[in-house]
Amino acid sequence: TVNCGSSQPDLVISNVSFSPSSPTPGDSVTITVTEKNVGNQNATSHYVDLKIDGNSLNAKYVSSLGAGNSTDLVWVYTCPTGACGTHTVQAIADSYNNVSESDENNNTYNTSLSCSSSYYINLSASPLQVSSGGSTTLYWSTSGIKSGTCTASATPSNSQWTGSQVDNNNYSGVLITGLTQSTTFYLTCTDSCNIRQQKSVYVTVTGST
Repeated sequence: TVNCGSSQPDLVISNVSFSPSSPTPGDSVTITVTEKNVGNQNATSHYVDLKIDGNSLNAKYVSSLGAGNSTDLVWVYTCPTGACGTHTVQAIADSYNNVSESDENNNTYNTSLSCSSSYYINLSASPLQVSSGGSTTLYWSTSGIKSGTCTASATPSNSQWTGSQVDNNNYSGVLITGLTQSTTFYLTCTDSCNIRQQKSVYVTVTGST
């Protein structure tokens, strides 16, 4: 807030941005903190701090900041691997109180950063309807999935679609022969948050007894 009755600087955090804005575990995130002097006097040397979950990422030095001017400071943070969640983010202007300001109560900017899973599992069958004794081919692809974690299953069980599967097989597929019952095929994989995710496809068998 500008205090026209006081000829002093007033340092605030005007913005905090993240790139990428929706990171996944293990991603490096560039955090840009914009500090602005909304007072009517230049600010002398001071520091700006950035804290994630209460832990400082090391305060950065600002040599000076003119009245009405802004400056960007950049940190890089790595989302923890193997876990997802929302992290508290706090940026603090003049974090060591080096500058005498017209308002000492507006230095802090609070926001949050979500490190979450961005995944997909596609599972399809062609054809989706077969005659009793007929065949279908299963195709699948994944993204954001931990390598080697995909498993196949079916209801009712099918010995041709069981156990470990490669992460992607969108081209050659797996041929399922001799179908005599309508069947739901499942592909279950572990995402980057260590959560098991599942996709299914239903194949109808006509003329079955």
